[in-house]
Amino acid sequence: MPSAWPATSSEERTNILHQMADDGIVHTMAMPDVLEQLPPERRRICSLCQEPRTVAEIADQLSIPLALTRLLLAHLVVDGHVVITPATT
Repeated sequence: MPSAWPATSSEERTNILHQMADDGIVHTMAMPDVLEQLPPERRRICSLCQEPRTVAEIADQLSIPLALTRLLLAHLVVDGHVVITPATT
């Protein structure tokens, strides 16, 4: 993992954070061998999202603040490990 994020990644994460709804559905895209290389908190999110979950459910199940969950998810989206789709109404 790079010690500093490139500017484009930072811009992408900011855009993702602004667009991410708390009821957005998160799906894991990471393969099992990739999961082993992720930091523990990101690995937990990817493992949890083997079955689709909302952003709010992830925060609740991991007992972490919603803002932190959203930030971790933004990193995972930029890295291609998860996809967040709008909830259907």
